[in-house]
Amino acid sequence: MSKECDPMHEHLLIGFLLTMAGGALDAYSYLNHGQVFAGLQTGNVILLTLHLAQGHLEMLGRYLFPLLAFFIGVFATVSIEHHFDKNDRFLWQHIVLIVEIIGLIIVAFVSPHLKNIWVTCLISLIASIQYQTFRKVRGRPFATTMTTGNLRNTAVFLWLALLKKEPENLRKALETLLIVVAFMLGAVISGLLTPIYHNATVLFISADLACVLAILLIMQRHGQEEAI
Repeated sequence: MSKECDPMHEHLLIGFLLTMAGGALDAYSYLNHGQVFAGLQTGNVILLTLHLAQGHLEMLGRYLFPLLAFFIGVFATVSIEHHFDKNDRFLWQHIVLIVEIIGLIIVAFVSPHLKNIWVTCLISLIASIQYQTFRKVRGRPFATTMTTGNLRNTAVFLWLALLKKEPENLRKALETLLIVVAFMLGAVISGLLTPIYHNATVLFISADLACVLAILLIMQRHGQEEAI
């Protein structure tokens, strides 16, 4: 798919900022709320089964409830897409970003007053909304809240470029690697800010998503003006 044909929410800059938010959110959740991941549910499944195998039944809720919240978030996001996908006035992705931004602001204020398990449920819900909504960059599958698939795609594109002599795949490999770096950068930023701002660190993630929303709105307005 050519750059000109990419939907606005599939642009590389949008993917970079969203993946940075995803990495930051996972690190924030792990560091501040009981070592539970926000979007990396594979990690939660592993920790859940390890505690189950060791007989630590009192730990199961810590990982099981965020898994259920993630499931509910995906279900809700599909419903949002179904009802608003054909709307000509705004993108349904705008609604999702607004929900995320508001949700993270709520997390910042309620975190000191709630048990970790309920905060991580809310964070997992937010992460699942982003994961389900933004699934492609430049027409290619990618993930904003985890990085295993992105690493795989980087290796595949690089193999195609170097061994199959398909130079167009080198650009794809570099772009996908940039997405991986974005996830790492988000985690690093969250790790550096957490000792200073603690629960308020999530507001920086919310600001990142607000930038994404602003860029999408500007791109949409520019596109509408060109169509006139």
